[in-house]
Amino acid sequence: MENASEGESRVVPVERKRASSGQVYWNDEIQVTAYGLLIEATLDGVDELDYGIVYLYETDERHRIEFSSDRRQAVHDVREEIHQLEPDTPPSPVTNRNKCSGCSVRHYCQPETETHLNNSNGWLTSVVDGGDRE
Repeated sequence: MENASEGESRVVPVERKRASSGQVYWNDEIQVTAYGLLIEATLDGVDELDYGIVYLYETDERHRIEFSSDRRQAVHDVREEIHQLEPDTPPSPVTNRNKCSGCSVRHYCQPETETHLNNSNGWLTSVVDGGDRE
């Protein structure tokens, strides 16, 4: 909660990010918007929130993110994409591996293992098919 004025408070979702670059990305904006939509849907007495905050703690910067119709729609679009995912076809790995070191689901993704398997796919296929590594 963020203090609005003395004796009064309002709900404002805050997403904390390291981001030493000082840059807020579209996915950060969508994430804090999703938090806002969750609060609207679940917290009694909260109708429609106007904005959230992306707080970059390495630079101590706060960025106000308006919950525009475009951002709200993007949350719904991402939700629909997630619902369309098939368990047997996981999403492609990220192209920027620098982001992996700070990722909270790194131990599920195992980017080094996935990269190794992709690089040695020919060898792995030959082993699975009963061949030998030359």
